Amino acid sequence: MTGEHHERVRRVVLPLFGRGRLEFMRPRIRAIAQELIDAMTDAAPDRTADLVAAYVEPLPLRVLCETIGLPHQDATATSRTPSP
Repeated sequence: MTGEHHERVRRVVLPLFGRGRLEFMRPRIRAIAQELIDAMTDAAPDRTADLVAAYVEPLPLRVLCETIGLPHQDATATSRTPSP
């Protein structure tokens, strides 16, 4: 992404991530985090799991998708889409 393009995108999305908006979303972010932890522990009966794949990568993507109105099922597809 070029500097000019990055600045345009940033101006559009920055209000979505202001302090007030994030405070408003805090309960939902915690719920998403808990969902991911529950899924990780349910999927790992031997108590071993890939923390990065199961939690670290999907958490910000799920929050981002929810913030911009995409279904969270699109989060995985979004993370795999190469940038132009």
